Amino acid sequence: MEDFYYDVVGRKHTLSGVAIPSVTQVIGWFSWLGQRPRDDERLAYAAAKGQAVHSACEAYDLRADGEDVIADPIIMPYLDGWREFVMATGVRFKSVELTGVNRTYRYCGRIDRITDDGMIIDIKTGSFDRNAYVQMSAYSHMDGVAETIRVAIVVLLDGEGGYTIKEQNKVPDRELFSVFTAMLKTKNWLDGGQ
Repeated sequence: MEDFYYDVVGRKHTLSGVAIPSVTQVIGWFSWLGQRPRDDERLAYAAAKGQAVHSACEAYDLRADGEDVIADPIIMPYLDGWREFVMATGVRFKSVELTGVNRTYRYCGRIDRITDDGMIIDIKTGSFDRNAYVQMSAYSHMDGVAETIRVAIVVLLDGEGGYTIKEQNKVPDRELFSVFTAMLKTKNWLDGGQ
């Protein structure tokens, strides 16, 4: 089996020593396409905030019973929304921040959550974008994941202590996956790969 390496910090991922993109990198590349001018400062702030919220939610989900999680005052309302979601739904997690790979199509990703009952959960802190469904379809096609997934949802944290759920019932979705693989092939071709 090919060696897979996922670098969370540097975001350079390899399969048998050859660089492969993550789902987020592929979709992110297309999400700003056609937006001129591109506001790199705003994008960098949004990415940093999203990473901080994900880290706080991960700490909350992995904490010992009774232990509390403290976050930056800007992040705390998002964490409060996540806590509310977890308590209101009673969801239990099989995996938290699961790193996976699709060796056939040569991409990787990090699934925010997989529940005990076969649901992929993606946590978002910005506005909802339908590319989230493409993202979750790509995740559901990663090696060893597809056979356990029945539904995918986006939990959109509003920054005021609340949340909204966007559900995708058809998972894995072949049509959405074909959109992702077209994005992947295009990005790889433009990057000089195959």
